[in-house]
Amino acid sequence: MARAFRWEGDAAVAHLDDLEIEALREGASAVITVLGGIPGVDLAASVPSVGAVPDGPPPQEWSEQEDIDARFAELTAGLGPTEPLHDEGERSPWGGSRDSALARLLPPAHREDVELAESFAAVAHDSVRRAKIANLNTLVAACEQAEETGVMVLDAAPARRVMAALTDIRLVLADRLGIVEEGDSERVETETRWFIDRVERGDRLDDDEQVRLNLGIHHGFMGWLQETLVEAVLLR
Repeated sequence: MARAFRWEGDAAVAHLDDLEIEALREGASAVITVLGGIPGVDLAASVPSVGAVPDGPPPQEWSEQEDIDARFAELTAGLGPTEPLHDEGERSPWGGSRDSALARLLPPAHREDVELAESFAAVAHDSVRRAKIANLNTLVAACEQAEETGVMVLDAAPARRVMAALTDIRLVLADRLGIVEEGDSERVETETRWFIDRVERGDRLDDDEQVRLNLGIHHGFMGWLQETLVEAVLLR
């Protein structure tokens, strides 16, 4: 059972069980894949040094991302890439079908002027995408370091990068859960509680319901953990 982030000494510290650490790592890995990256690529040995934007694409071919989905556990079912966002077969600039969550991760600069939006995207989106992948890889590294002890320790700079990574994971979860307007989050919370009640009564959920339950639990957990991390950093 997770214990909230608290500032201890010169770092934010949280206690997490194996399932929670795996959920964080696989969630970050899934969003990296949505962004066209490869989890762990150019990952430095220590968390504090992770996060610098790489000078170029990873040495592996982007086609390797097609093999990553097989690694995702049941806990993150539904987080990975989905159907193309626009015309059938459209490709994103970095390979793979354009995913609906990309509109949240990399929002258009102008919703009415398509030419202006595309011009901005051509200039800015790649650097933004790579920065997001670096932040998410910081979380992946922190999870790997927490595996043996169950304790996640983040210095100030990595803590800020993990905050940003959790925001992006929640954006993808919100896309998968259909959270668009005010009140949608409350609807998802109610639905998640209903699924949990059914499971506790011994009911068997179908595959789609199980995916929505997993996503709903993830959305709540990521939001709570991010809130405690923000509070820990602000109150240090």
